[in-house]
Amino acid sequence: MQAGGATPPAQAGSATQPAQAGNATPPAQAGNATKPPRRSGRRLQDRSDSGLLAEIRRVADLVDRPVLRKGDFDRVSLLTSARIARRLGGWGAALAKAGLAQRYGGAVITESMRTKPLRGLTDRQMLDRLRRAATRDGVVTQQAVRRKFGHHCDAYTGRFGSWRTAVWKAGLRLSPKAACDPRRKRTPEEKHQVSVRLRFAVLKRDDYRCLLCGDSPAISKGTTLEVDHIHPFSQGGRTTEDNLRTLCRRCNQGKGARG
Repeated sequence: MQAGGATPPAQAGSATQPAQAGNATPPAQAGNATKPPRRSGRRLQDRSDSGLLAEIRRVADLVDRPVLRKGDFDRVSLLTSARIARRLGGWGAALAKAGLAQRYGGAVITESMRTKPLRGLTDRQMLDRLRRAATRDGVVTQQAVRRKFGHHCDAYTGRFGSWRTAVWKAGLRLSPKAACDPRRKRTPEEKHQVSVRLRFAVLKRDDYRCLLCGDSPAISKGTTLEVDHIHPFSQGGRTTEDNLRTLCRRCNQGKGARG
């Protein structure tokens, strides 16, 4: 009776353990099927072009998916896909050089790429866009780039340091209104900001009065005077005393860039 009574618990225990092991196995298998294993803390030692291509092939064997996405690659690789793409001329080019062109799924257009369309371009590609937007005389303007490609030119400032430097590296010329050698420092006349000394000279010359409405802080307590470009700076006007005048804030804001 005791042996018979002891046998069922042992059988139940032995039956329970395989069931638990069987229940624990499928989630691990399912996880491996949906996500590639995460990369270790090691770093890639051989960072030559051949070493990068070998790393791409190694990760491609671990990722069981028809398309090798950057996110899957970064989970396994010892080096980020962004660094490899910069080194080998793009993610698609890197896969092609590794003999895995069929596993390139194309560029995924995200909202960030729509708002910053130049982020994925190389310096050479950005300069090539400037050349395509330039005139036959080799003159390029920001307005021409915006009309042709539909993006803002601040990306050129962030990439090359300034718009003038980008134009200079592209072998082009600025328009006569904005011409300035990027290798030299701009003079005060070429800057939009008015110096304190020049502002005081203009205010004193105009007797501290608005030249449009005649208002003055001496007449109206809340009046604020500003120094304005007669010929707008955005249209080639220079920051000189003869191109500056005194306006009250209300007249200056209402005028805009009409002059």
